[in-house]
Parts: sequence; structure tokens; C-alpha cells
Amino acid sequence: MNPISKRTWIATAWLFCSFAACAETPATSEPARRALLIGINDYQEDKVSDLNGAVNDVEILSHVLKTRFGFPATGISTLTDKQATRDNILSALRDFVAATGPGDVVYIHFSGHGSQAPDKNGDEPDDRMDETIVPHDGRAEGIPDITDDELSTIFADLKTDNALIVLDSCHSGTGTRSVRLQARSIPADEREALYRSAGFRGEPETADVSGFDYVLMTGAAADQNALDGPIDNKFYGVFSYALASSLDAGPDASPATVMAGVGEEFLRIEQLWGGTRLPNPQLEGKPERLSAALYPSLLETSAGSAPADKSFLEAAPGDRGEVVLTDGARLGAIVGSIWGIYAAQTTDFSRGALAAARVTRAQGDDAVALLDRRVDVPAHARAVKVIPGSLTGPISIDLRASTAVREPLIREVQDLLEGVDFVPRNSFAQFVVDIVANQVTVYGAAGLDAHDRFDWTDPASAASRLAATFTKSHAGAKITDLSNHSSQIELSVDVVAADAVRGVGVVSSVRKARYKMRQPGEARSHGNSLMLEVQSSHEAYITIASVDAEGSVSVLFPNTYQDKTFMPEGRIPANRSVRIPDSHNENNSAGFHWDIVPPAGQDVVQVFAATDLETALQIRRYIAELAEETKARRTRGTAYPDSVTSAADTQQLRDRLGTRGIGLVESGADTVDTPIAAETNTDWTVSAARIEVGD
Repeated sequence: MNPISKRTWIATAWLFCSFAACAETPATSEPARRALLIGINDYQEDKVSDLNGAVNDVEILSHVLKTRFGFPATGISTLTDKQATRDNILSALRDFVAATGPGDVVYIHFSGHGSQAPDKNGDEPDDRMDETIVPHDGRAEGIPDITDDELSTIFADLKTDNALIVLDSCHSGTGTRSVRLQARSIPADEREALYRSAGFRGEPETADVSGFDYVLMTGAAADQNALDGPIDNKFYGVFSYALASSLDAGPDASPATVMAGVGEEFLRIEQLWGGTRLPNPQLEGKPERLSAALYPSLLETSAGSAPADKSFLEAAPGDRGEVVLTDGARLGAIVGSIWGIYAAQTTDFSRGALAAARVTRAQGDDAVALLDRRVDVPAHARAVKVIPGSLTGPISIDLRASTAVREPLIREVQDLLEGVDFVPRNSFAQFVVDIVANQVTVYGAAGLDAHDRFDWTDPASAASRLAATFTKSHAGAKITDLSNHSSQIELSVDVVAADAVRGVGVVSSVRKARYKMRQPGEARSHGNSLMLEVQSSHEAYITIASVDAEGSVSVLFPNTYQDKTFMPEGRIPANRSVRIPDSHNENNSAGFHWDIVPPAGQDVVQVFAATDLETALQIRRYIAELAEETKARRTRGTAYPDSVTSAADTQQLRDRLGTRGIGLVESGADTVDTPIAAETNTDWTVSAARIEVGD
């Protein structure tokens, strides 16, 4: 059976509400909103490694479903850790089927380990293995995993076609070198006799699955690692974390749009994790379903039950000039993040903000934020994230070397760079540096992809090379760390593919466009010279930057080579697709080309759009400083100065951009002593694409 069809049946098994939710949700003329969220960190058997982020996945996604999509608390059921045994999961799923009605709005999520088991009915001729999810008591004596065949048998009679199904687990892959980043998979279960005697029907899959209008999202391809690791000071499944952010696009966004948002969040996390390459998340369903609204029935709800247009936290008055974000410390309100404050019951967050506020500290599970103006915060006010907290911070390094090598190397690196933290082996690190048999290998956070490899000669030479790698990667992360969650601009960025005609055959930001370096004298083409297709819902000033495989930053557009008549100041019209540059011909209108050059590896292209020129110029100055910071490979004897863009510089830019696009209410009140600069009629956003550069 082909993999898509096989995964279809896994998806089919996750289309229904929980028995508790169905029993407690009253009958209504509108579709019921129900969810079942399963997250397993704590596995019963020692042979199954525990995870750290699966239960947090349940928590953050429950919050998004309630605040962004209007799911009632009684409509969301959870099974976590010891609750999520094999019997409990299967029992709940059987009850879901019996209680679900046509048109119900359903979200089902599984975070935990995935695996494989011996195929019992001959429907897997390729590898003779079924895909499985691993329950809390999985691998105990007499307890098999839950197979895709079981799920398809249970859910043969489905009644709803309005569902999103998410599996943040993987069925294959290897471990990571990092002890804090974990793959969500375990080895296949080889207990063939157990699966043949587990009471399965064992019938080959024969049902026609083409009639189901479900949407399936998975955290990784079948041969990749779905990762579990630290983000925003907590552990999450990387896919679940990115999805929680992307779902803010709402019920009218298409699944393809939601997945593109996941891809962009992946780009940000990749850079912040030292260039770690994250897996390719998968999206499956009918083509027409993937381009339609995610939850079309929610678009027809009455005004009283219409979802808010952003997920939000509840906010309460704090001390002078402050506001308290309830549960903010647990739900992404980290220090440095910027939030718009709105009145209670607000559902349209495009205008009418009372103030902007920057988080300054945690207070238990809550977050305390400084208001940018003096306002009376009403009871049950709502706070919406504008800019997430910066994850850059100090450069953390897990150095694995003998004591004789380790101590002098640490001294040399710290002499060259400030803000470097050599962490213990059991701590999270952006970089893993392995020194074995006189060879130095530099990995990203997961320890899977080598960024650099060179021979050891002496501490000073090694420190100089490492410092250049760390500095460049850190500067690249500062660009991808910028995003504006409150923006009203819809910005699409596509890489024009080799066989493309205008508007056709583009590559989304989730998939990778593959290029080869252009050789001297070789004709330019879509395979060796980059061309972007950009469209904005607003007239905007465009700024384009790239971060290459080594972390070097370059300003691509505007540039000094462009023709004066080609998009002056980077300005593009609203709702019209433009190509940058416009042609590979020598005499093109743009006056420049973007040829593919070394180094090989993955490049990230960031496209910023601002509705006013001053905002665009602020972004361009910041990027130019980062580009200067990464331009020269410094040599021994040349001092490494303090970073051109220090943490304070970065926060100042975030503060300046923080209130743009949230539509502040005009107020004559005095500002607080240390205000965040406020703008009332500007907006900006960023989108990204990634390309794979080969030799």
C-alpha cells in the first residue's frame, strides 16, 4: 500500500470528538466544536524514553482552540501521560464515533512517540510494517502499540467531514546528539506473535478513502525526526509549537496557508537552534480541500459564537504602568515579547488597542508587562501577541572534548567573543562541538547536521574559526527572529521554479527550491539564479535579506545595482504579483541578478513589507548592521569587538516596531516613564522562503 493511502487511514482514525465533550455540549443549530488532545511525556516502560514537550503541546493548543476558534472548555477533552493507555485511547475513540454528528467541527491531536509493528494482514508489501502510535503503557508485556489498521477498522463509519487531524510523532529516524532535543520515535516492535494474537480483525484495507474531506498534518515525513525541544523557556514538540502560532490565521485560512505559516516558524527556530534543519511537515487531503477554508462551518456562526481573530491571554491591571498577563509565563509571554492590550470581549484585534506592553518579568505562571502609555486596564481585558520574545540571547555551546583540549579552547573563545555560554552536557545548546581524534565538528542544536569540520592544530586557531561560525549564525538568527503577529498585511513570497510561467509552478516556503551554483559563462536560469514572486495585500516597501548556510547576512533588495525606475525605494503595488528581479535576460528592467554562489547548504530568504518608508528604513539599517557584523572572517590578532547589533540594539528595534499595525486608540493621557514608541498608522510584516544550494 502506498504511504499516502496508509497515512490516510491513520488520519481517518482521528476525526471525532471525545465522549465527555459530546455528552456535555448542548444541542445547537450550529455545529458542535469538539477536540481530543493526547499528549504523552511519561512512558510506563523504562525501555521507552520519556519526552518533555508533549503535555505542553496539549496545553498550548487547547488555549488556541478556546480563544481563537471559540471551542468551549467542555468541548475539549485531554488524555495525558498515565491516562493515555492503550485501552483508554481506543475506548475514547470508539465513543467519539458514536457521538459525532455531521458537520461537527473537530480537532484531534496526538503528541508522543510513533513507531512500527509487523504487518498482520499483508497490506504493507513494501516494508511489511504497520505504522503505530505508542500509548503510555506501550511495550509492556502483552501491550501492543496502536496500529493504523486498528484505527481504520474502528472508524469505518465516519459522520463528519469538517476536521483537522494532527500527528506530532514519527515512525522512523535516529536519535540526536543533543540530550535536550529528542526524536519522537522508538524502534519498531518486533513482537510479531503479540500483534497476530491481539484480537485484530486482520482484514486488508478495502474501503474507499477518497470520499473523506479530512485534513491531515504530520510533524515530519516518514523518514524524518519529529523533534521535541526547548522553545520560549519551555519544551514543546516543534511542529505543535509552530502550528499553535500558525493557527492564528483562523478558520477561513486554507490548510495550505496554515502549513505555510508552520514552515516560516520552522525557519525561525532553525536559525535560533544554530542552523539545525527541521523536518519537512506533511499536509495531505483532497487538493480542493487543502485550498478551501480550514473550518468553513465556523464562518457561518452567529455573532455571539463567532471566534476571535487572534488567540489571546486575559490581562489584569498591575502596579503603576504595568499589566499582568494571566498564565502568560506558561503560554509564550516571555521577557521581551510585545502585546497589544484590548478591552474585554474584543474579537476584532485589527484596531482599537488601548496600549502596547512589553513583558519584563515572570510572576509565577503569569507574565508582567510594561505599558507604553498610562491607561486604565479594564477587568478581563485581552492581550494579543504582536512580536514574540527574542530567543537569541547568549550563544550556548556544548563542547565535547578532553579536559586537556577543552579548558584552553574555552579560554580562547571567551577571549574573542562576549556572550558565550559553555553549558553542561545535560543542558540545551545551540551548538554541539565534537573534538575527536584531532578533528573538530560543529553541529546545530540537534547534533545531526555538520556546519563545519576541520582539523585541530591548536586552541587559538580553532577558537578563531569557531568564533566566526558562532557570530555569523547568531547574526542570522537575529533577522529570522523578527515577526509581527498583529499585522493586517497578507504577504506571499514564492521562489520561481525551473519550469514556471508567471503565477504558476512556484515553490512554497515549506518545501525547498533546489539550486546549483552558477558556473562562469553558464547561462542564467531558474536553476542557478534566484527569482522571487512577491505579492502584498497593501501597497508596501519591500526589503529582502538572505541568511546563507553559514549564517552570513546579505541585503538583496533594494541594492545599489538596481535601475532607478525599478521599484523605487522598494515600493510595490497592492494585490499585484511582482517578480524580483523581473527577468534572467542581461538587459532586464531590474538591472541586477541574484546568482547562486557558495556556500552549499540551506539559505533563508526573508522578505519584509512595511506600509511606510520610515519603518522600512529602520529594518534596512538593522539588516545592514547585521550584514557588516558577518562580512569579514576575522583572523587571529584582530579583536572581536562587541556585536554591532547588541541585545539592547535588537530590543530597541523590536520596541520601535512593536506597536505598528495594532491600531492604537488615540489618547491624550501621559505616557509612563519608560514608554515604548507608539505608531498609530503603520504596519509591517515578514515572510520567508528557503532554498537548497548544491555544488
